[in-house]
Amino acid sequence: MAKKFDVAVQTYNNLENYSNCINCNNTIINPLCPHCLTKGFIEWAKAYPDIEKETVSKVKHFIKKSIKDTGEDCAICGKKVHTCVYCFTDFLYSLVKETGPGPEILSEFLFIFNFDMKRIGYVHELEALGGY
Repeated sequence: MAKKFDVAVQTYNNLENYSNCINCNNTIINPLCPHCLTKGFIEWAKAYPDIEKETVSKVKHFIKKSIKDTGEDCAICGKKVHTCVYCFTDFLYSLVKETGPGPEILSEFLFIFNFDMKRIGYVHELEALGGY
């Protein structure tokens, strides 16, 4: 059979093989685990000692209490993904907001950690703060 070029091949997503988020129960289709996101968050928070002091222990506690042995493997580290990236970054955002930073820091956080792909939540706050 000759090779065909510029031909779209139909594929089917088998969503029943994916796991659901322990928070929102939606299918996890972006396999980044809270462990890897936390590493990035901690690096970002180092620039803001007050935020780091107030949030890092809470984030680590959340991860410790929500570990599951089932789910998709993280695309970076291979650990099981049990919380979707939107729910986890929404949790991080709420912790950052509780520390009382100004709009510039909130905008920076939302710009870096924006996983609101469906535009259902905190992306609207980013837009209100002047982002995008």
